[in-house]
Amino acid sequence: ADQRDMEHTVAKLQKVKQEVAASKAELEKELQDYERQKLEYEKELEATRTAKEMMMKSRREAERERRGCDEARRRFDYELRKWEEAGLQLESFKSMVLEERNNVDEERVRWEATRTAVAADRLRWE
Repeated sequence: ADQRDMEHTVAKLQKVKQEVAASKAELEKELQDYERQKLEYEKELEATRTAKEMMMKSRREAERERRGCDEARRRFDYELRKWEEAGLQLESFKSMVLEERNNVDEERVRWEATRTAVAADRLRWE
């Protein structure tokens, strides 16, 4: 009977040993799966960080470009105002010149009339 109890106990221990080995193998597989998943998450996290850094860099670059465009737009508006003012001054100068030319033409007509009158008087006196 002792022999049978011992064999029975050994058989139970063998069964427990097999169950422990199977459980250990299952836990090792779960651990490997966990480690693999952890590596994938770390890769995704790194990719996300890289994407965020690139996005922030692009955002800063776009902001610099926008500020540059704003500055260029201000310079363009300033130059445009200067040219508009110069155009107005040119128009003003042009009208002054035309008015002066009209005055000169009127003076020339008066001078011609005076010269003609003087010549006519000279002819009468001769």
